[in-house]
Amino acid sequence: MLGVWGAGLFTACSTPLDATVTPSSRVPAADLRWTSEEPTRAWLEYSYEGSPLIRSESESVARREHRFVLAGVPPGADVEWRAVWGEGRREQSTWQSWRSPQIPIPDDAPVAQVSDNPNPGYYSLPAEDDTIWVVDAAGAPVWWWELGAPRAIARVRLLGDRVWFSYRDELTDDAWLSSVGLDGSTPTEELLDHHHDFLVFPDREVYLRRVSGTGGDGEPWAGDELVERESGVERVVWSTFDDVSFEQFGSTYYNEGLDWTHCNGILYEPEEEVYWVSSRHQEAFFVVDRQGELIRVVGGPQSTFTLVGGENFGRIHVPVLDQDLLYLFDNTRDDNHRPRAEVYRLDWDAQTYTLHETYERRGYNPEVHGNVSPTPDGGMMVAFGIAGLVDVLDADRELVLSVEKDALLYPDYLPTLSAPVE
Repeated sequence: MLGVWGAGLFTACSTPLDATVTPSSRVPAADLRWTSEEPTRAWLEYSYEGSPLIRSESESVARREHRFVLAGVPPGADVEWRAVWGEGRREQSTWQSWRSPQIPIPDDAPVAQVSDNPNPGYYSLPAEDDTIWVVDAAGAPVWWWELGAPRAIARVRLLGDRVWFSYRDELTDDAWLSSVGLDGSTPTEELLDHHHDFLVFPDREVYLRRVSGTGGDGEPWAGDELVERESGVERVVWSTFDDVSFEQFGSTYYNEGLDWTHCNGILYEPEEEVYWVSSRHQEAFFVVDRQGELIRVVGGPQSTFTLVGGENFGRIHVPVLDQDLLYLFDNTRDDNHRPRAEVYRLDWDAQTYTLHETYERRGYNPEVHGNVSPTPDGGMMVAFGIAGLVDVLDADRELVLSVEKDALLYPDYLPTLSAPVE
């Protein structure tokens, strides 16, 4: 069977599929349902004209009743999709055709300046206005959600078929943790005291909270704590007042006191069951386990890892760890060090770190909110935050995608949007 839209040549047998397709009225997405004779763990493969072949998340357990949200396609696109399943020997359905809803794209959408990206994947672009944007590999808007008020959207996270996001009301300064289905259904909104970054898991939410304590001069200083919440019950995992020195600090003040640590990013490493927390003013990553024990520090005056050659971190933003490579954005600005993406190589045995590579764009000074994410092809996404630029580089560090949108906060790479409803 010849694959669609350049998806390639497929020779495996295909099974007819009797599926129900219900388009969304809110976003370019559809609810897909079908029944299999035997329990299987299925996933979707889909493409549209000009796109690579894209794969959804898989179901977590084998089942007969299958339900997916197919999302991540432009409005009015002719989409070809199929179900795939099988452990070891792969099986698949026949190709199914569907046209996505012709939903008008809101004004002020992101604009692609360079569009030569052959790799699948998406890029979330939370804007400083009131809209979450997601663009495809070509930079075209394929999903969006408008809040309808002047709210600065921070981090966007995916968990199954729901989009989670954090934002701050610019009029009241209240912080909210919200979610919406990939099909635009059942939005939720919760007033929650937190800031900058958060994580969502099936059993818990994890977030940063600014707290007040006594600083090195005996006056109130603003630190940070890492909070886990399970079934609505909060537990403080770790506080910067437990383990961080007062040697470095910022120059501004919050209601809680002098801006001291300014933690702004979290990642979870499941193998060790530890959190990495980035601190802008300490210029360091603090690694703590779920019991609150400080495991290691990378960077800054308390570093347990030794820098080997090259330059150290500056005012860092958001960690991404890929085996022995640590990705971050450095907002340090002086005559010799412009805002840039940085990749450090970690030697776990020797406990050293070395600057591996950098990427910058002259003329783009984000000041805050730059992000870096590796992509599966060996490339990386670099977002220049408030400067409103996202660049995607391939494994050879050639620019394959560049998208502009005023004042972005926490852009991220997303392997797929489509997901099972479980």
